[in-house]
Amino acid sequence: MAVYAYGLHSFDGSGTALNTDTTLYTAPAGLDVFLLGLLICNIVASNVKIDLKISDASAGTIYIAKNLQINENSTLQFLQEERTILEGGDYIAISCDTANALNVATSVMEITPDS
Repeated sequence: MAVYAYGLHSFDGSGTALNTDTTLYTAPAGLDVFLLGLLICNIVASNVKIDLKISDASAGTIYIAKNLQINENSTLQFLQEERTILEGGDYIAISCDTANALNVATSVMEITPDS
């Protein structure tokens, strides 16, 4: 029987450079992962724009959000009703047009397949 493990992975972006991709979560080898949602908090007193990307280890990188604005001191819920599947080695990354501006919480469900 498959084993399911839920997890929350937090990212404190108060020390990040602007317009630089930062990996939020990488799916472990041998596991399938449901990306359940993201909470992205703008921690500065001005609007920011973000890019979110998923890198598929076998097919390349795609944007799932491009130039998405988050208002000052606001939180955005992303992927709250959709589920995205990551396979081992796939990852999700974020970049922001403002340095030191984001905190992010990534919720996942890791699935260890039957052996």
